[in-house]
Amino acid sequence: MTHRRIVGRFVLVIGAVSVCVVAAAALEIFASYRVRRTAWNVRGYRGRLLGRKLPSEIRVFAVGGSTTYGYTVDRDETYPAQLETLLRERLGPTHPVSVANLGHLSDSSVCYEPTYRDYRYLDADIVILYEGYNDVEGPSRRTERDCYQQGSVIFRWTGFFPIAPLFLREHWYRVRYGSITKGYEVARETQLAARSAAAVGGPPISAYENYERNVLSFVRRRLEEGKGVVFASQPYLGNPAHLDQQKRIRASLAPLMSHPGFRYRDFMYLFGGKWDAAWFNELMWLNPRGNRILAEKMSEPVIELTTTISVKATP
Repeated sequence: MTHRRIVGRFVLVIGAVSVCVVAAAALEIFASYRVRRTAWNVRGYRGRLLGRKLPSEIRVFAVGGSTTYGYTVDRDETYPAQLETLLRERLGPTHPVSVANLGHLSDSSVCYEPTYRDYRYLDADIVILYEGYNDVEGPSRRTERDCYQQGSVIFRWTGFFPIAPLFLREHWYRVRYGSITKGYEVARETQLAARSAAAVGGPPISAYENYERNVLSFVRRRLEEGKGVVFASQPYLGNPAHLDQQKRIRASLAPLMSHPGFRYRDFMYLFGGKWDAAWFNELMWLNPRGNRILAEKMSEPVIELTTTISVKATP
């Protein structure tokens, strides 16, 4: 093979790779623009990018699944976004407030710790846990790689979370199943069936035991770090397994109730214990009005904790 042919092939390879990179970048830019109101930012969390904390700033992490993320509503209509607005109004200009929405679609309790780890650099003062629906089904075989962000190789390596794969997936759901929500339901059922099949032949894993272990471990670690923690139960919508789960986790959290940095809130019957179009868009996902009510209730324990924690700027 002549030198000229080698150089020619090398140029062709470089050119092909360049075209692929440019096409992928163009698709990412296009997808980011199209879903800018409903998806996450380049760092993988919903809302504006947060910078270094200001002196006396209070930073809150909202951790959970799709109900925290705010599936079916725009980013400014989620409960974390509305919570930030309420806290700023009630705490005044002397205490700047920022709330990072770290919820993601289908994330369960196994995702608490890796999510906190990946965003530790944002330096939260208070962490809210608002999740439970995704831990009702069992047996549990979820690992960190099943979490939304941590399942992305690009995110794990770079901290950048691309939107294009979601954009393409949801378009496929709309074409294949008639709606994005139906597509997610089918995907969730497929995942549950796969985990159940994987559990056959191995020791049974209780969904609740897994949930309790993850919740207690997360809460205790954050309290040891001097963070404030709010645990809030999600609204009851007629699933007896969810009701039993929340009764049991409340009993397990009872020894922490006297800790000055911990607050527990029972929102099981915040919306009457049943689905109501006045508060919900679809299934368990609140509409903007429902998220406003939730944010108002959530602001109370957060404000209480601001008087017990040591707020300091990131060095």
